[in-house]
Amino acid sequence: GRLGNGRFRLGGRIISNGLQPQTFALRLRADNLHLAPSFFDGLVSGELALTGPVTQPLLRGKATLRKARIELPEGTGPTLPFDLNLDLECEAANDVYFRMYGMAYIPFNGRLQVGGSLQKPELNGELTSTRGWVNFLGDTFRIKTLRAEFRPDYKLYPYLELEATRYFTGTEVTVSTEGWLGDLESLVLNPTSNPPKSREEIIKLMNWPEKIEDGSLTFANMFQENINMVGDLF
Repeated sequence: GRLGNGRFRLGGRIISNGLQPQTFALRLRADNLHLAPSFFDGLVSGELALTGPVTQPLLRGKATLRKARIELPEGTGPTLPFDLNLDLECEAANDVYFRMYGMAYIPFNGRLQVGGSLQKPELNGELTSTRGWVNFLGDTFRIKTLRAEFRPDYKLYPYLELEATRYFTGTEVTVSTEGWLGDLESLVLNPTSNPPKSREEIIKLMNWPEKIEDGSLTFANMFQENINMVGDLF
């Protein structure tokens, strides 16, 4: 069949007891299918298989994402009335990027192994980037390096390593951070500069608010200030 400009082939069987499905044995092959749920808009290719009993089916296979925009989901959504075990290998290929309006634009590549279940997924793998931008308090910093490591014990939040730069009146300011994205309060931003300046001099050079200057530079307070600034635009 066709979906937009993409193609797919679905085959296999469903074993039933009367009208009651008992076992799945289905396979799907997809080529550049355009999918657009609320948090994703892009092309998906790959091969998937749904097998096993209805009470505990397994979805396994490989999927490749291309020309895709990924955003934060809007809320957690309703609880699913069913569940699936997962064994998926997902690859972010060309033109895949994360976007958060007014705050970040990050093209990335990498692979993730998705295990666990649909209701409780487990991620394992790494995503990297050497371009794009992030916004801190109205200042846009160019990403030099970004690495997001996913592990099952990190839940759905990666361990983040980030370094981004911006020039302020002849001074290159670099902001770096490293830590678990599941705890924004402990993810501290460390500013340095070339030529070297003290932390206080860097904060003053960037003209960041006094309440940030007097406190710690964390993802939590930066994120909240960014939300306030974006909200002021509307």
